[in-house]
Amino acid sequence: MFPLKHDALYCLIPEDITLDPIEVTQQWIARHEPVNGGYFLRFENGLTGFMTAEMFEREFKPVGPAETS
Repeated sequence: MFPLKHDALYCLIPEDITLDPIEVTQQWIARHEPVNGGYFLRFENGLTGFMTAEMFEREFKPVGPAETS
């Protein structure tokens, strides 16, 4: 994460380099306090958030392929 320019925009850099960087405001950084290794969340209603890896992986479990009959 680093400042982009003087208007207090910051850039979150995903670990997966095929994904685009995510611009957030200084207020977003102060509110969500992101750390390396966590998860940026974008909800259906457009709101965004952040969860530490520990919290995210405790709350959400991977799902396997859908079973077909």
